[in-house]
Amino acid sequence: MYLNFIFINLLIFSTMFTISSNSWMSIWMGLEFNLMSMIPLLSKFNLLNSESTMKYFIVQTISSAMLFMTIMMMFYFKTIINPLMMMMNLVILMKLGAAPLHFWYIQIIEGMSWMNIFILSTWQKIAPMILISYNFYNQILIIIILLSAIMASISIINQTSIRKLMGYSSINHLSWMLTCMLINENLWNYYFLVYTLLSANIMMLFNYMNLSLLNQTYMFKNFWLNTLNLMINFLSLGGMPPFIGFMPKWFLINNLMENKNFMLSITLFMISLINLYMYIKMMNSIICLNMFKHKWNNMYNNNNMYMYLLSFNSMFMLIFCSFMI
Repeated sequence: MYLNFIFINLLIFSTMFTISSNSWMSIWMGLEFNLMSMIPLLSKFNLLNSESTMKYFIVQTISSAMLFMTIMMMFYFKTIINPLMMMMNLVILMKLGAAPLHFWYIQIIEGMSWMNIFILSTWQKIAPMILISYNFYNQILIIIILLSAIMASISIINQTSIRKLMGYSSINHLSWMLTCMLINENLWNYYFLVYTLLSANIMMLFNYMNLSLLNQTYMFKNFWLNTLNLMINFLSLGGMPPFIGFMPKWFLINNLMENKNFMLSITLFMISLINLYMYIKMMNSIICLNMFKHKWNNMYNNNNMYMYLLSFNSMFMLIFCSFMI
């Protein structure tokens, strides 16, 4: 417990060090420090966690080596040329888990705890996203945005693993956040904050119920507040108005239309509808399963105060969004 607290603080410090550095070598050192702080948090004494930790370490080490090589080439040429910019952006996008470099991301989250998935989906994206805002290559970034949105939406269809579903959802939202970086960094701050709050609510609920597969959602039947909480958060995550998740997407689409980026805005909008359909489909399965009365599952009635707190957070965000409109 105390070790986790220490490593979480080191993780926070390493991220702050990375985004506040004024040289690429310091940035590389901060990313390595961040990796060394994350590995102990992932390490657990079972096979799946060990495999996920090893895959995460290998991918991040390879990307760090490529980043270091790119930095050395920049020092050698004493200037920034387009191929180096392109390579640096691809390396950072690989660290983020953006498509088509996302397969490692989906594989490792299957063996991780919900808390580690939350850290990987939110906090670990901050430093690479800030680095992209320093030095992004528009043509490559737009292609990555479209690939991330399309591939994540296709892969999420008929997905039964909740962890993989949240992983593909994270990749899809990553495409929206990268688009925010192209348009307005303040808009990225708002989108990231909303996504973090929604992910925290959903993943705390899954962690509390110890869920891994969609067919385990019959566990919600004994407590209607669980179902309501999950419905509000998933509909908000999908961008359904008037939930708070709709607001940053609305602002982004509005900015894209003002900047004449019609194709990108239409693509993101259509892909968002596919994700929303999958969330509604999952909610439908939960509601249908709740119609059946399984009397052997009364163990989840305890600790109602925790669920009231999560539901209050969800309702508060809905009310807050209504005032913003």
